[in-house]
Amino acid sequence: MTIDTVTKRGTVNYEVGNELIRDYGDSFSVSPQAGADTFALAMQLTVKRAGNPQLEITGNDVFKKKCLAAAMQITESKITFADPEMNRQLQEMRDKQREEKRQAQIAGKQLDPLEARQEAIRREHFEALKREREIEAQNNEKPEIERL
Repeated sequence: MTIDTVTKRGTVNYEVGNELIRDYGDSFSVSPQAGADTFALAMQLTVKRAGNPQLEITGNDVFKKKCLAAAMQITESKITFADPEMNRQLQEMRDKQREEKRQAQIAGKQLDPLEARQEAIRREHFEALKREREIEAQNNEKPEIERL
């Protein structure tokens, strides 16, 4: 990232590859066509400057989705949004990513001993619940009584 220009009003334009981040002093702007890396960089700059604010994202749904995708790339600071719906979507994305990672570990990668034990307990618990439901279903079945 290099400084491209500084306007008369003090806006700093940073060049990121072929993309631009504008620094207005109290906010940043990114072109909707920018890539996720540029969005992530603008968010990191905002967080670094303001501490850990709730990011206020203005733009259409496509722009907001790009911001959510970029937030998934940022691991060194917790990103939160002023919009509760965006926070909910980000949490869902993070939960899905964690579950996919867990499934990948189970499917073939080595689990550390604690994770392996936790997974075994989960499976045992699931099987026990399944057996309980089957027994309960059998107990609830009433034999048909034939009447003459």
